[in-house]
Amino acid sequence: MFNYFNEMVNKYPFETDLIEFKKIDNFILKYFGAEKEIKLADIGCGMCLFADHIKSHFKNIEINCADINSELVEAALKKGYNARSADALELPYKDGEFDIVHCSHVIEHFGYPGVIKVIEELFRVAKKEAVIILRSPLVANHRFYDDIDHVRVYPPAAILNYITNPQQQKVGQIKACELERWYTRIAFEINYYKYDNFLTRKLNKLFKILWMVIGFPYAAPNNYGLILKKI
Repeated sequence: MFNYFNEMVNKYPFETDLIEFKKIDNFILKYFGAEKEIKLADIGCGMCLFADHIKSHFKNIEINCADINSELVEAALKKGYNARSADALELPYKDGEFDIVHCSHVIEHFGYPGVIKVIEELFRVAKKEAVIILRSPLVANHRFYDDIDHVRVYPPAAILNYITNPQQQKVGQIKACELERWYTRIAFEINYYKYDNFLTRKLNKLFKILWMVIGFPYAAPNNYGLILKKI
């Protein structure tokens, strides 16, 4: 029984990603259909969790992985992906190369004005009518600054404001419209910075297990997904 609960807790990070992966699956099928040949770029591919999911669910999608971490690029190459070392500020792809550009948990690692250069690069390598899928954390709880290189939160309103508002330091040149948006609620968690004790750790594990089994208790929205179409 103890091993079973540990396995459940270890599975938790993958379950939180799976919520968003399923939303993306449904969108791809609705927007592109099941037969169209699609070229996808996964910018900031990390450990290829998203790429692996797409590969297992779609036979009509060519996946291209890019990451600034050379070790992660090597791991992606060993898995058989077309993978390249890349800085999101200057992507090594041609203009208008991809039907889908997916970028998960990357933009929060940049300050201004670097972040708008990243967004412009994502759109540059996308074809006209292509979709750009942005996923990023919100600062709803204490988890955001667990990553030492997290700089700041960029909620959907900030992205859309850059695209549409002319009254900014640098006016965006991107032409896009929003197609879909979601907010993900993960398991409720007691702030372990304030209450670091045995009971807190056990309760947090229990909350994760309950969330996976019955979907409760859940926290405030912790991550979002934003799908934009390049016009």
